[in-house]
Amino acid sequence: MNKYLLIIATVAVFAITSANVFSQVKGKVRGGFDFGIAGHNGGPFETYLISYVSSLNLGYNIQDNMNVGFRVSYVEFSYWFQTNFLGTYSYYFKAQSPAFMPFVGGGLGLYSIKFIFVEERYNKIGGHLTTGFELGKFRVALEYNLVQAPVIGSTKFSNSYLGITAGFYLGGGNRKKEARLAAAAEREKLVAAERELLAQEVARRETFSHFSVDYVEQEIIKWAQRGEFEPTADWEQRVTEESRRAKTAELFRAAEQAFIDERSKTMPVGNITLGAYDADNEKFLINNDIYGEWLAPVPIGDALEFRNNWNNLVKTPQWVVRNDRIAFDGYIFTAATTSAAGDFAPQQPQQAQQPATIHPPPSDGATPRRSADNVSAGNSKSAVGANLIFGAGGKYTHFGIGAKFLYNASDKIRLAGEFDFFPKQDMMTWWDFSVYGHYLLQQTDRFALYPLVGLGMKGYKMEIPEVVFMGQRISEGFTESGSIFVFSLGGGFDYSLTSNWIINGELRFKLFSGDLVGGYRTNICVGAIYRF
Repeated sequence: MNKYLLIIATVAVFAITSANVFSQVKGKVRGGFDFGIAGHNGGPFETYLISYVSSLNLGYNIQDNMNVGFRVSYVEFSYWFQTNFLGTYSYYFKAQSPAFMPFVGGGLGLYSIKFIFVEERYNKIGGHLTTGFELGKFRVALEYNLVQAPVIGSTKFSNSYLGITAGFYLGGGNRKKEARLAAAAEREKLVAAERELLAQEVARRETFSHFSVDYVEQEIIKWAQRGEFEPTADWEQRVTEESRRAKTAELFRAAEQAFIDERSKTMPVGNITLGAYDADNEKFLINNDIYGEWLAPVPIGDALEFRNNWNNLVKTPQWVVRNDRIAFDGYIFTAATTSAAGDFAPQQPQQAQQPATIHPPPSDGATPRRSADNVSAGNSKSAVGANLIFGAGGKYTHFGIGAKFLYNASDKIRLAGEFDFFPKQDMMTWWDFSVYGHYLLQQTDRFALYPLVGLGMKGYKMEIPEVVFMGQRISEGFTESGSIFVFSLGGGFDYSLTSNWIINGELRFKLFSGDLVGGYRTNICVGAIYRF
C-alpha cells in the first residue's frame, strides 16, 4: 500500500459518485461510533503490529446518496499512538433493500502522532479510504489510512495502517419511509405526466386542423367507393387523380362549416343584456357574461323597436374558426313573429373562451425563473477564470497567480483545467498544471458549494547561488529543476454576481509524489470566473 494507491482509489470514488442513485435521506444529520482492530507494518522495526482503533463520526447528508462530515479517531500501537481529525465524504450505492447500503468513502485531515520514546508530537497531513456496508443502524467498514511518515533523527517511521471496524450510527432519517415516499412521488409524477399527455391530445383533437384532416379522409373514402348501382366504367371515369384533387379541395372548404356545426353544440352561449344606445354612431352596447362587451349596429329608426322587443327577439349565436379553434362571433337577432326585427350582427366579435387546461395563461407574465440546479452551470457550458493563490505547507510558502478553463459536462459535473505560476521566492520557482473535477451542490440561486478532486504535474526550479566570504568561495552555486506528480483534494464555492460573472474561492490540499519539496501543500485560491 502506498500513496499512489490512495490517489488512484480516491479518483475512482469521485468518478463513481457522479451517478444519481438513492440511499440516504437528504438534509438529515447523523452521528456514530466505530470500534475495531488495526494492523501496522512496524516501520523500521520490520514487525507487524496489531492493536485497536476507535472513532467518533458526525455527518450531514448533502444528497440522498452522499454524506460529508467530521471524524475523530484514536489508534495505539506498542511504541506510538495517534489522534486523527479528518473531514470525510461517503457515497452510498442503491441496493435491493433500503436497510442494506454498501458504501465507499474517503477523508483528509490532520494526524497527530506521539512516539513513546520521544517527547515531541508530530502533526502530519494524511488521508484514508474506506468501504463497507450499513445494515439498518449497524455499520461495518474496512479502511486504509495513509499518513506522512515523520523523520526522527535519520530514521523515517511509517504510521500508515489498515483497520476493520464495526459500530452503529444514530439519525440520518428513516430510509424505508423515505423509499416509500419517493416511490409514491414517482408514481404521482407518472400519473401527472399521463394526465398532461391526455390533456395535450384532447387539445389537439379540438383544433380545426386535426378535424379537417380526419373529415376530408373520411369523406374521400366515402366518395371514392363504387356505388352498388354504378357501372365500372362510370366509376373509373368519376374517380380519377384530377377529380380526387378537386374533391379534396372542395371537402376542405366544407370542413370549416362541418367543424363549426359539430363544435358549437358544446360551446357555452352565455347570457346577454342590452345596454345604452349611442345615437351618434347608431349602435347598442351589448354585454355577454362570458365573451364581454361589444357594439351592435342598429339603425336609429329601428332602435326604439329593437329595445321594446328585446325580450322577444330570437338571439342566434354565430361561430367562426379563429386561431385553429372555434370562436364566438356575435349574434343574429330576429323577431319571434313573422315580421323581421332586423339582422344585427356585432362589429366587434369576441373570441370564444377556451378551456384553461388547453391554453393556460401565464400566472404573472414574468420571465420564468431559472432552475436552481442550473445557476452554477449558467446558460453556457464554458467559462474562463483567474485566481490569486496563497500556497503554504511543506518547506516553502509562495504567492502565485492562475488561469483556468471550465466546462460544465452536466448540471452537477464541472471539469476545470488550470495553470498556476509562483514567481521566484526563497530560491524556488514553481508552476503547476492540473485537471480538476467539481461536483456542484446548489444552495441558492446564486450560491453553490462543491467538492473537488484533481490530478496534475508540478514543476519547480531551485537556484542556489554561490557563497563568497572575504574573497573566498565558501560553497558553489547550483540549479536544479524537475517535475513531480501531484494529487489534489478539496472544495470551493461560486457566487454569481450576474449571469456572466462569478466570484470563486477554493481550498486545495496537494500531495506530491516525492518528499523533495515537503510532500504536501495547502492552496487558498480567490478569483473570478466569466461565462461566455
